Amino acid sequence: MTIEIGFTEELTNTQYAPLAALSAHYQQNHLLEPLDRVEIPMRERDFASADKLIQVLMSMMAGCITLSEVNCKLKSEVGLFHVWGWERFADQSSLSRTLDALTLNNIEQLRASTTTIWRTCSQVKDRDCAIICG
Repeated sequence: MTIEIGFTEELTNTQYAPLAALSAHYQQNHLLEPLDRVEIPMRERDFASADKLIQVLMSMMAGCITLSEVNCKLKSEVGLFHVWGWERFADQSSLSRTLDALTLNNIEQLRASTTTIWRTCSQVKDRDCAIICG
């Protein structure tokens, strides 16, 4: 996906342009794919479980303190959810139900997935080794 940043005739495309650009980077490099390994025991309607987990992450990155803020902050951000190929964001109630459905096994899967993500993106492990081994 190509992201273009510039002026438009519209009043606004998204107030979260940096988050949209970061989202495009995540997609292009498949950085959040480990979230697909979290198998939440729920029926999937409009969104896969991994999509809902990504939406929870996006809500935190957009400054939502609670999931109840998702509907008012992100529902109208067409430019942001189109970056992910979604028609809309899930309702906050759907995101809450997804998190409520997590079992202990799912939480361990989520922990393993997020560890894979941060290890892929982090240089900390290299620095720690250089300090210890150096």
